Amino acid sequence: MGNEFGDVQKVIEKYTKGGKDGNNLVSDIGDFINQIYNYLDSLTLLEESAFLHLIIFMILLLTVFNILGIFFGNEIIKYFDLENKYPKLYTFFKVRAMFQRYYLMWNIFVLFVVCIVGICINLLVFY
Repeated sequence: MGNEFGDVQKVIEKYTKGGKDGNNLVSDIGDFINQIYNYLDSLTLLEESAFLHLIIFMILLLTVFNILGIFFGNEIIKYFDLENKYPKLYTFFKVRAMFQRYYLMWNIFVLFVVCIVGICINLLVFY
């Protein structure tokens, strides 16, 4: 038991303080984050807004795909009659249908929030 604990301590020490080979995961992640911050600091306001627009549109696309998945998932279940073919999954389908309304409301909420944030960013760029 003591040997296993020592091995765990060695692994933790390797990743927090660096190993003999100079491989330090925590330091590498910190360096990567610092590089991202330096890159974002070098951007102009217009470039930052374009970058944020890309992120906003990717979130919008992801949300729209989630909504389409909600609706087409039901159509696939009905078309292939999966509830009757797989009676063991019937409870899963019922729970899915029960939470589907909440998924849809959450995705619509995310759409509205992202649109409002996008409008605010555009207003900041203009003024």
